[in-house]
Amino acid sequence: EKAIEVYQDMKDSGIRPSCVTFDCILRVCEQCGKSNFVAQVHKDMQMANVELDDVAYSTAIRAYESVGEWEWATDVYNEMMGQVAAASDARGYDDASSDQYDYLY
Repeated sequence: EKAIEVYQDMKDSGIRPSCVTFDCILRVCEQCGKSNFVAQVHKDMQMANVELDDVAYSTAIRAYESVGEWEWATDVYNEMMGQVAAASDARGYDDASSDQYDYLY
């Protein structure tokens, strides 16, 4: 509860959350089963236009899975894979998407 309160205070104060902040708050949602808050945090991540790393993406996926939101978990996974594919194309890699899948599972 306290972590969510601090997160809300940050937002109310105009402090822009980082990728690490989002990862931490999603871990709280996952561990505490805060189903109503997972979607809000994900929306906040998108609105903040923060570039997520593998850890934040996999935490978001697990947070959605922990509250039974399989469709949302799949959407985040697909979003992540789109980012990986775009980065791979830019770097000239072909197998990055399958490597990312292996990393997660």
